[in-house]
Amino acid sequence: MRRYDMNYFNKLPLLLGTKLIYKIIEDTKKKQAWEIWVSCYPHMEGKNFVPFEKFYNQQAIVKRPHKSAKELLNVADEIKTKIEFGEYKQVNFKE
Repeated sequence: MRRYDMNYFNKLPLLLGTKLIYKIIEDTKKKQAWEIWVSCYPHMEGKNFVPFEKFYNQQAIVKRPHKSAKELLNVADEIKTKIEFGEYKQVNFKE
């Protein structure tokens, strides 16, 4: 695997850089799914066996619903208020 420094990455056209970031994110997700699947593999028997591609595709289907801009701004205001009052606890998002 070839490694590049940030100077190389910063010289890329924006579209190519964006595609590269997206590819890295997808590869990371696939690697994480592979590690989960490998840990489950010893417990898979006959009818319980799930091929990796099917397992990975099922993982990709599970997504969080998108929030509207108004909802995101409300969450940001809650965080800002908590920071201003010195409350650095986890903010609970209502879904």
